[in-house]
Amino acid sequence: MKSIEILKKIWRPIYRNRRPIKRLVRKWRVSKVSQANLHAEQIQRFSDLGLDWQVARDEVERLLGKNTDISSHRSEHYELLMAISIKHSPKRILEIGTAEGDFTSFLALIFPDSEIETIDLPSSDSRFWNATTKLSNTKSGKVSRSEVEERDAKLQKFSNIRFREMNSLALTFQEADKYDLIWVDGDHTYPVVSVDIANALRLLNIGGILGFDDIYETSQVNYQWVGQESYETLVQFNNAGLVDFKLILKKLFREKNYDKKSQKFIAIATRKT
Repeated sequence: MKSIEILKKIWRPIYRNRRPIKRLVRKWRVSKVSQANLHAEQIQRFSDLGLDWQVARDEVERLLGKNTDISSHRSEHYELLMAISIKHSPKRILEIGTAEGDFTSFLALIFPDSEIETIDLPSSDSRFWNATTKLSNTKSGKVSRSEVEERDAKLQKFSNIRFREMNSLALTFQEADKYDLIWVDGDHTYPVVSVDIANALRLLNIGGILGFDDIYETSQVNYQWVGQESYETLVQFNNAGLVDFKLILKKLFREKNYDKKSQKFIAIATRKT
């Protein structure tokens, strides 16, 4: 009995201070991450794709400034598509997941001679702002009319953008139109994300390029920004000999890369057959 009481006395202060302790451990782990090594790793990952990260980074920063906000939606997908635009001139581009229209506008800017088609859910759909969370979460984050109008105003500035208000699952019935570049950043939940990937591969011209946002290599238990399903789907297509894919780092902040289990990536794939 005495040993139990002793254990309780030891555990109570640990329990009360577990969050500060976790923060201290996290801070220590983050401090061990080298920013220079992150840049070197990203340079190599781009090089493995035949792309130049540094040139792309310089161009993105020239257009948008430096990325200093760790919580913003801006990530290395801007550098990735910029690097692709330097080497490739796709005639037709499809974006699955328009959201606020910022990245769509960026695509129109760096691919001025490409026809860009972007699709997103109707604003009345309960999944409109919840497509990165589990399927049961459909009540919060309702879209306002002003947000839709702001998005539409961004898209209307570019003559090479065509917006379609539709559920991406409807691409299952699209037959004729094919694309040279497809960016998938719509619903992140299974099975929708797997269907989006399958449809994107079906609608991609042979030798075309596919990009996929928010990829995890490991399971994210009880975490709302899911994404392992994307990775598992790509692995199956790769194992079947249908695609080649590689990963780049999603963000280059040390706080985003100190834990390999929660590290996030962007996938780039090419269709083989």
